[in-house]
Amino acid sequence: MKIILGIVGQNGAGKGTLVNTLQQKAIEEGFSVGVHSSYRTIADLLEMCTITPSRENAQKFVEIMENNLKKGFLSDALGKRMSEDKSDLVIFDCLRMPTDITMFLRLRESNPNTRIFIANITRDREKRFAGLKARGQKPGEKDMTWEQFLMAERAHTEIHIPEIAKRADLTIENNGSLQEYEKKIDALFSDTIATSLEQQTAI
Repeated sequence: MKIILGIVGQNGAGKGTLVNTLQQKAIEEGFSVGVHSSYRTIADLLEMCTITPSRENAQKFVEIMENNLKKGFLSDALGKRMSEDKSDLVIFDCLRMPTDITMFLRLRESNPNTRIFIANITRDREKRFAGLKARGQKPGEKDMTWEQFLMAERAHTEIHIPEIAKRADLTIENNGSLQEYEKKIDALFSDTIATSLEQQTAI
């Protein structure tokens, strides 16, 4: 048995911090972890084509593929990878498209002995913007203007996030300090994830 955790949240909400912290804690407890990223998958393809893996280019790539080749291509690929992943804890770092929800529903139907749930991360827009500029994780983030940030919020890969968030099993608010957020992540791990993994190990 294993756990599959899907994360939903707008850009800068704190998804990366959640993933990294849960991964570290699970490994420290002796559990294996697999992390699957839609952005990393797309970025790898863009880099292979010598295209800068910026947020804008990734969004354009998904829109072109969805509209011209196969709708839900990325959700299907990631769903297959997660289903085949033998790790104790499998994390999908961001549900963005309606097809991602469809994929998660299929995973639940086809993996009845796996605990599958979705966590929604919320953060005020101004704090998300400031956080993105401070981290500069993706090309162009450090120099992003407020207008560019708002435009990115309306991209094909972002507009469905608020609706997808309504399907989440739990919500974590990230409007306080980093320490406060980390305490909430600690509670998620100890109360939900570690408990389930320990029960599965004991069976």
